[in-house]
Amino acid sequence: MRHPAVLLILSLVATPSLAKVIEFEQIQSYPVHQRPGSKLLAALNNTSPIRENGRIYHGNTAWDIRWSFRWDRNASGLCQILDVTTKLSVTITLPDLKSGTAASQAEFQKYLRALQFHEEGHKKIAQEAAAAADRALSTLPPMASCRALADEAQRQGSAILDNARKAGYDYDATTRHGHTQGACLDC
Repeated sequence: MRHPAVLLILSLVATPSLAKVIEFEQIQSYPVHQRPGSKLLAALNNTSPIRENGRIYHGNTAWDIRWSFRWDRNASGLCQILDVTTKLSVTITLPDLKSGTAASQAEFQKYLRALQFHEEGHKKIAQEAAAAADRALSTLPPMASCRALADEAQRQGSAILDNARKAGYDYDATTRHGHTQGACLDC
């Protein structure tokens, strides 16, 4: 007969641990110089390094989610995940107005707040995806084959990333790349 304390310890050892996502964030900027007589929008468009499909954007949020896990066979001979490590890297790129009139500086600050708010929405989508991947991998049921377990973990993680990318596109479509959130100079 096993002692109840030993059973409790064995069950704790055999239960996958749900780890908090490890997050790395970097904010980078690019300099913008507004020449006298030019519009702020033109200065941003001329200096923005963010270009996609022939369009110019003033802010961007790039993210990457990676996971790793350890597995082992349990007492029943099934392969199960023991622990998961999920890492999220986020880089937000925003403009930095270095020169311009006082009126342009005020207009830029209002625009920048709205643009930052929009980019934070993209970051939130990535954070939710990282947490979902961590949860999904941590709660995978034991399987007869460790290869099948690893394949299922990859399939579920990849599906979560695909959904997050789609959510980012939908977010941009809904907000018109932040315009409906105030990140608009020509509306």
